[in-house]
Amino acid sequence: WNSWNHFHRNISEKIIQQNADAIVALGLAAAGYQYVNLDDCWQLTRDSQCIIHPDSHAFPSGIPALADYVHSRKLKFGLSSDAGFKTCAGRPGSLGYETIDANTCASWNVDYLKYDNCNTDGTIPEVRYPVMRDALNASGRPIFFSMREWGVDTPALWAANVGNSWRTKGDIQDNWNSMMFNIDIFHLFYTFVVLEIGNGGMTDAEYVTHFSLWAISKAPLLIGCDVTNMSAVTLSILTNPEVIAINQDPLGIQGKKVAFASSRFPNVSTEIVVANCSTSSKIEPKRLQWIYNSQDGTIRSALNRRCLSINNCSTVEGATIVLSECHINDSQTQCQGKN
Repeated sequence: WNSWNHFHRNISEKIIQQNADAIVALGLAAAGYQYVNLDDCWQLTRDSQCIIHPDSHAFPSGIPALADYVHSRKLKFGLSSDAGFKTCAGRPGSLGYETIDANTCASWNVDYLKYDNCNTDGTIPEVRYPVMRDALNASGRPIFFSMREWGVDTPALWAANVGNSWRTKGDIQDNWNSMMFNIDIFHLFYTFVVLEIGNGGMTDAEYVTHFSLWAISKAPLLIGCDVTNMSAVTLSILTNPEVIAINQDPLGIQGKKVAFASSRFPNVSTEIVVANCSTSSKIEPKRLQWIYNSQDGTIRSALNRRCLSINNCSTVEGATIVLSECHINDSQTQCQGKN
C-alpha cells in the first residue's frame, strides 16, 4: 500500500495506522500485501547534524514509533525520499545526504525506500541512484530500494544492478485513458505505478481490467486507495487469489501484446488477458480466432473461476461458446479442454 494516490500531501500517523489496521482486518495482508509505504511530505527539516526530522504536527509520535506500529501488525514499513535537493513536494531531499539518510532509515527499522527524481543537480540518474544503493547496502539493514526516475534514463537497461524495482514511466491518473496509455505506450518495459483501484475515477469493470493488466505484466501490486473506506467490489478485485497468483508466478516474465505465443509457465499453463481497450463500452469487438489443442486441460477464467466450453460440443465453425461451472459431471463439461 502507498499513501500518495489517495491522500497526496494530506498524510498523518493516524491515517497510516488506520490503513495498516484495515489491511490486516480485511484480509489484504493474508492475500499477500505486506508493505505500508509513507510517501512524500512526512519530512520537514534537518537538524545541526543533518539528520532529517518528520513533521511533528502530522507525526507527533515520530517515525520510529510509526514503524513499530506497522511492524506490530506483521507488516513492513516504507518511506519515500528523493535523489535531489528537495522532494517533488518541496521537502528535504537526500542528494548529498545519502549515507546519513540510509543510516537513519536503518535506525528507524524502515523496510522499503521509494526514491524519487525531482529537483536534481542535473547529474544523470544512472550516476545518482547507485550512491543511495551503496549507502543502503552499507547501513546494516536490508531495505527494499524502489527507484522512481520515470524512465528518463531508460532504467530497464541498467537498474537491475541498482534497485529492487524501478519505474519506467510517469504517473498514472485515475481514469481509463491514462491507464490504457500506460499499458499501450510502455509495453516494452513494464514496471507500472501504484494501482488506482478504489479511488473512484473508473468503473468497477475498468478497475478489473486495470488489475488484470498490471497483474499479467508482473508489476508490483501497490494499493493506492483509502483501505478503510474501500467497497466490497474493490476488495474482491484486489484479493482475487488467481489473478494475484498470475502476478506472483515464479517465472516472473511479463505479459506482452502478442498475436501468437507458445511459451508456458512453470506449472504448464498459459495465461492471457483479453480486454476491450476502446473508450466505449458499446464497441463491437473484432472476431477472435483462438485455436487451442488440449485433451486434458481446461480454459478457465481467473476472474470468476468459470470454465470455457462449447455449446453441445459442436465442432462447426462459429459454434457458440459458453461459460459454465468447472468440474461439474455433466455432458456439457465433457467439451471443456477439447478443441
